[in-house]
Amino acid sequence: MAKDYAPFGEDFFSKVDIIVILSGIYNYNQIYINTLIKKAEEFDIPILLVRPYGMEIVPEELEAKATSVVG
Repeated sequence: MAKDYAPFGEDFFSKVDIIVILSGIYNYNQIYINTLIKKAEEFDIPILLVRPYGMEIVPEELEAKATSVVG
């Protein structure tokens, strides 16, 4: 879960190549995912947003932060 990784610091995030976010869980985990997005921006880590199967629309604020969207 996003909340498990958000408090980690530079030592952890310097080893991360990409952050993958499932957009289907965003509404129930906004605080944690937003914290993770801030860390991605802070450490210049690309964000891959995965759109759930059959879902055309993802939250606009989340899509705006993503480097790429797939699904």
